[in-house]
Amino acid sequence: MSYKYSTGLPLTKFMELQNRIQEILDGRRTPSKGLGGRPIILGLHQQLRIVLHLLRHNVRQAFIADQYGISQPSVSRIYRKLMPLIRGWPPGSGHREQKR
Repeated sequence: MSYKYSTGLPLTKFMELQNRIQEILDGRRTPSKGLGGRPIILGLHQQLRIVLHLLRHNVRQAFIADQYGISQPSVSRIYRKLMPLIRGWPPGSGHREQKR
């Protein structure tokens, strides 16, 4: 399945977004704190594909969970983790959150 169809982004833009999110996530981790939380089942690449697929096709989380072999609650956690990082991308797109 092509990235453009499933995510709405060509592969180059998808990778730019993935790199941006990875930088943000790396900045949040500290060696003393460790990763904590639940073990990671899917890598960032697949997690980002899941979120963009949900946004583009408006399918149920249970459907995506079945496609990736994970639970619906895992899809929900992935969505809640990545959505705040995706908002406002690409820079200058006009899709930024409103300032209060």
